[in-house]
Amino acid sequence: MGLVIDYGEAHSFSNSFRGLKNHKLVKSESEILANLGNIDLTSYVNFSLIKEIAKQNPQIIAEGPMPQG
Repeated sequence: MGLVIDYGEAHSFSNSFRGLKNHKLVKSESEILANLGNIDLTSYVNFSLIKEIAKQNPQIIAEGPMPQG
């Protein structure tokens, strides 16, 4: 059994890789690499892709996304 919970969207993104340092968004890959260990790394999650891959296994029930309320 698995449960996937995260922020994301039901579509893919180009390059959503970025960092957060001192409450500020960092998009520069060189600045991110220069601050490894001192910066939070993040990117958007493509939930539609996860769901489609999961549905290829007949033993997996893929639900969602959950409605926002």
